[in-house]
Amino acid sequence: MTIKKKTLYFLITILFTQIGYAKSISNTELISVISEQRGLTQKFLKNYSMIGMNLGFRNPKESLEKEIKIFDENLIILSKSNKNNKIKKMLRKINTIWKDEKKVLIKSVSKNKIKQLFAQNNKLLKEFNSVMKELNKISIINISSKQEMLSQKIMALYVINGSKGLNFKVKKELNKTLKVFKKALTSLKKSSLNSATTRKKLLRVSRYFAFIKMQISLKSVGFTPSLVHRKTDIILELMKSITAEYIQTTKGKK
Repeated sequence: MTIKKKTLYFLITILFTQIGYAKSISNTELISVISEQRGLTQKFLKNYSMIGMNLGFRNPKESLEKEIKIFDENLIILSKSNKNNKIKKMLRKINTIWKDEKKVLIKSVSKNKIKQLFAQNNKLLKEFNSVMKELNKISIINISSKQEMLSQKIMALYVINGSKGLNFKVKKELNKTLKVFKKALTSLKKSSLNSATTRKKLLRVSRYFAFIKMQISLKSVGFTPSLVHRKTDIILELMKSITAEYIQTTKGKK
């Protein structure tokens, strides 16, 4: 292949790549991406804190690296999709916050940086919550999707709360998150949109959540991050499935 042909091939490849990114994606796909981004903010906090505490199960360092890559890829998808100006403005703000947070995440882990990361995560989460509300007006989807994120937030706060030598406390925030999760779960279980399958999945979520709450509240149990990690990840997958069912059930509704 000549140099001119190689150059032409390269330019065509770039062109088609850009066209692919610019292609509009559905609201359902956007909701899925935003849901994942919200969950990833808490996974960052969880895995960063685990590394800081020398908790090596589930390989938090490798997980953190993968999650940063997924988060970046999702931001590209969001930035290239066709949206209104209000959402574009929100996404620009998210990118600004993310640049600062990413600098912390890719450097050597320091316990002293967990408080800073916690604050940055809250800012990111606030903006993604705003984007979700703008994209989706169906309450049950917002509630279910938020539960995905809260499952990871519970684990992140549990790890931080069990860490020694930190310069801030998160016990109140952990208790508050548990209450929010429980209230939302009660609301979802009462929904008339629940199919038999959805009800079974929500029952499983309830059982796992009750177990996690017991592990956290009973001092005699001690610090059991591996066990809580496993249960919160199961809840995450169940809630993803439940959210997908609600999206399918409410398709076409406003």
